[in-house]
Amino acid sequence: MTVGPWRILAQVGSGSFGIVFQVEHAGQRHALKFALRGPGSDDLNHTDARAARELACLLQAVHPNVARVWAHGRWPDARTGYHYVVMDFVEGPTLDGWMKRARPSARGVAHLFARLARALGELHARDVFHRDLKPSNILVRDADAQPVLVDFGSADHAEALPLTEGTLPPGTTQYRSPEALRFHREHSDRPDARYPFRATDDLYALGVTLHEVLTGAPTFSPTLPREVLIEHIEERPPPLPSEVNPRVPASLEAIVLRLLRKRARERYSHGEALHAALEEALRTAGPEWDEPLFPEAQPHSTVQAKLDRARLAPRPPPREPPPTAASAHVSGPAPARDTPGFQPPRPASWRLLGAGVLLGLLAMLGWTSAGASHTPGRPLASVSTPPPGADGSTGETPSLADAGMDVGMSEEMVTSPMTPGTPKPSAASPGALKRALPVCLAGVAAAASLHCASTTYATPVGEHPRRNQPCSPNAMRNMDKLLRKFRGSYSLPLIGTAQLDYHQDYVDGDVLIGGLRTGAISSIVRNPGAFPSGTVLYGWVWVDGEDAEIQWFEADVPRFGKEYASRITVCARVGDEQRRTVRHAPGSTPKAPIWVRTDDYVVVDSW
Repeated sequence: MTVGPWRILAQVGSGSFGIVFQVEHAGQRHALKFALRGPGSDDLNHTDARAARELACLLQAVHPNVARVWAHGRWPDARTGYHYVVMDFVEGPTLDGWMKRARPSARGVAHLFARLARALGELHARDVFHRDLKPSNILVRDADAQPVLVDFGSADHAEALPLTEGTLPPGTTQYRSPEALRFHREHSDRPDARYPFRATDDLYALGVTLHEVLTGAPTFSPTLPREVLIEHIEERPPPLPSEVNPRVPASLEAIVLRLLRKRARERYSHGEALHAALEEALRTAGPEWDEPLFPEAQPHSTVQAKLDRARLAPRPPPREPPPTAASAHVSGPAPARDTPGFQPPRPASWRLLGAGVLLGLLAMLGWTSAGASHTPGRPLASVSTPPPGADGSTGETPSLADAGMDVGMSEEMVTSPMTPGTPKPSAASPGALKRALPVCLAGVAAAASLHCASTTYATPVGEHPRRNQPCSPNAMRNMDKLLRKFRGSYSLPLIGTAQLDYHQDYVDGDVLIGGLRTGAISSIVRNPGAFPSGTVLYGWVWVDGEDAEIQWFEADVPRFGKEYASRITVCARVGDEQRRTVRHAPGSTPKAPIWVRTDDYVVVDSW
């Protein structure tokens, strides 16, 4: 049988949305993938639309480690036929098959995953996310033992067509990140909620894959009941690879353990950071790295017994490689406190009591951070910096690390809240003393929690939007560094365009489905008028009748040029220099307000 000029030789594989054939034309073999549904079918899974989005992603993901697209179209009819795409036919096994057949050494595995890390870094820089990384979607080419990413059926791209989906994108549960599963659990009652997939999700899946390669068994058992499996992924550390396979080198084990940490900000933030860590480990590798990871085939029962013992054994502190100049600069320090097995010293009860009293006093005093003033219309570069020695600096222009534009920044000051909730009152707001003191005293009595005076954000969220307050010096430095590198010369305020609710990324239309409610919000920059396109903004919504205000305090900045992605504190609000509320859409009434899905935001130096 033929499809245009391509003669079908054999079926290669099939999945939920497509089927792949080996085809031949003019003496060259290719892979041809068909969508399983046509454009006119009653298809709740949007199979045809997914095929079009897969093609869009593949056309953006041109890379030596990604299967190349040679042709695409519809068959047998150009308008109503099944969508197909013709790609490279990769001669070689899946990653699992390669492990069994080649019996590689730790050095060979590290080289292969370093290539995958760099490939992912370049794809993520183009806003392409695979979203279903696992061993069966990685082929190893026979000719040069290079990895090739395949099956972009679940992939996404910033310019790809949006699709209405569930809370999570298509994927495999065992390879989903803890934060994705947590988001699904916390937003199960919101049909409009959409998880904002990030580079760290792809890298986490790559970490699970690397763990499986090193141990020869699944990181999280697929035979577990779904609820138990999700609990393991969210809360429990995986077995140490060296406990299952003693041939795993210490530095390689440390890398995989960091990839699998439960909080995204403690993992590698981008593929280049992971690539640098693997290259540094290879540079210092000893002769043991050249021994096959598995000297001979082991019975499945033996591997499973080792895994069971490893899961039940107490966790010793993981082996961390010594920090190097390259790895420290690119990937930042790896805090030991949250590594699997870390056991912090238990403070005495009087210490808990003292801490609770201290927090109560702080709440009574209304302790808040002061910000630096700034004249509107002037570049942030003209803002005076702290005097030399005031904060341990030299008084020079802050570096990326000083500005918080590096993963080694103070992580406790930057979080990524995704769950809408009730706004926390500021310690300085009216009535804060009455609310904060009993709560903190209750914490003293229980000696159980020290977070009663903490806030979700680095910038505290109050009962009302901030007014006539300066932006914090840290945020000013962050924005100045970013804007000078992204825009060159500039002056504030700067106005851009953002999609207000990033969770509705797959919803069509010009209005917010379900409206707005007071609580946390994640937005994404769609027009590079101020911040780079693709920047994710984290903030708070205050809804008062038909009026809704949004202020953003943090941002995930995508990689642009030679700059790496980063999490920084910012000062931005919805509207422009005069308007502070979200625009209403046609048909909005005071009793039934309708807000636009995309609106202006303004970067400010004062609220």
